[in-house]
Amino acid sequence: MIEKITSHDSTLHVVCQHQDEKNERTDIVDENEYLQVSLLNLSSGRTFDPHIHIKKKLEDHTQTTQEVWIVISGSVRVDYFDTNGSFIDSRIIHKGDISITLRGGHSYTVLEDNTLVYECKTGPYYGLEKDKVFI
Repeated sequence: MIEKITSHDSTLHVVCQHQDEKNERTDIVDENEYLQVSLLNLSSGRTFDPHIHIKKKLEDHTQTTQEVWIVISGSVRVDYFDTNGSFIDSRIIHKGDISITLRGGHSYTVLEDNTLVYECKTGPYYGLEKDKVFI
């Protein structure tokens, strides 16, 4: 299940709960976002030809950090905030679930010991003082 959390006609956050996917590829975020996230359902023997991505100048898409959390084990409560810092909603994400922040704010509370999460963000990282404004 893919759920988009929106405000002012803009997607701020996306939550994708683990499910059995029938399609080979399901795009989770819109193609115009800087961070591209898709769910791939691949069969044994499927190959991808060796390739290198072409360097390109990305326009205004890199003005903010977009972030993904993928739960490997355990569970996390994610609180979602609007771009102005106001609270929107919370979700609990479990093993196999993913939380994507494209815009707005978020906070995480780990609910179980030994919770494992992959965190992916756009970069580069210039240090805390140039990366975050706390709500």
